[in-house]
Amino acid sequence: MSGTRPPAHRPGEDVFGRLRDRLTRPLPGGDAHRIAWPSDLPDRELPDGEVYREAAVLLAVVSEPDGFWIPFVERPQTMPHHPGQIGLPGGGRDEGESARDCALREADEEIGLSPGRVDLLGQLSPVAISVSGFRVEVFVGAVRGALDLAPQNREVARLLRASPEIWRDGPVAQFVRKRGDQSLTAPAYPIDDRLIWGATALMLAEFLWIWEECRPEPSETGL
Repeated sequence: MSGTRPPAHRPGEDVFGRLRDRLTRPLPGGDAHRIAWPSDLPDRELPDGEVYREAAVLLAVVSEPDGFWIPFVERPQTMPHHPGQIGLPGGGRDEGESARDCALREADEEIGLSPGRVDLLGQLSPVAISVSGFRVEVFVGAVRGALDLAPQNREVARLLRASPEIWRDGPVAQFVRKRGDQSLTAPAYPIDDRLIWGATALMLAEFLWIWEECRPEPSETGL
């Protein structure tokens, strides 16, 4: 009996297909953001009439035979905006550049993730960062197979990686930020010895909401 042999299963393909489909449908947006936003502050929204600088970040989901992980960066203390914070690779858009191209370029420049390795699946809700004046477009990308990254020291103090599975219980830590005599307590996601809070936590909260709907089944490889 002859016939065509079916293609081998590629780890992550089923999950990435579900993510791509889910990102075409209405996003949880503010409902998800509230999970990672201080309850005593008003909801983070994009105010009408305010002028923000455009920026983009890449939330890359890497699929390897032993599971899925997401790369994050720790910003140097010398950075003018968000020094020492944990974020996603990204930055401000160049003149004439699309948000998509900005996210891919910044990921390449900051952590050595080649655009050719990234299959963009869709976007999350944009996030406004009032302290630095940016409106950030959030792109979700799939990366298949082993990945050897090379962080750029000027903008990245350290590269961190974590599986989305470790945060299924939500932001289980609290980050306390002091401003003069006042202190602000914000929900935070632990990663290694650091915490993800603020705008990046909002992006992560929305992604994890969607991930819970699309996460791997026990029968799927890549776990």
